[in-house]
Amino acid sequence: SVTDAVTSPRAAALCPFGCSAAAVLFGLGSGVGYALYSIFSKLALKRYSPSTITFYTFLFSALGSLPLSRLWEDASLLLDPRAILGGLGIGVLCCILPYLLYTEGLRWAEPGKAAILATVEPFVAALIGIFAFHEAVTPYKLLGMAAIFGAILILNRRP
Repeated sequence: SVTDAVTSPRAAALCPFGCSAAAVLFGLGSGVGYALYSIFSKLALKRYSPSTITFYTFLFSALGSLPLSRLWEDASLLLDPRAILGGLGIGVLCCILPYLLYTEGLRWAEPGKAAILATVEPFVAALIGIFAFHEAVTPYKLLGMAAIFGAILILNRRP
């Protein structure tokens, strides 16, 4: 069962850096979902515009997330202007706009290459964190940034 897979001693070996096995499984699930989005969006682009694909992606994602949101515990937030503006800002700037641009980019790139090139986002986020917000520079952060940068270089080399 999934519970046994997440709580077993072998599952803890998947993450020697102190994260839980559940985190590893959720991370893998996220990667699979992202890959499937890339593949199916590329196919959908043959008939639909990027805005249509993005609209339906977020519509069904929102509907699927609604039962998990626990919105009924504090429905008054739906009337709070700060919550509405904050939700719209995060939703549009951090979710819809990036996916719309990514889906537009799938018109000209193979899904595999587009997904790898999109990994530049955490690299840039790490740089902004270091330089703008004075985040700590750790060996793991540098290793991750080097891995992302190396993958992009390998992807773009000429045969």
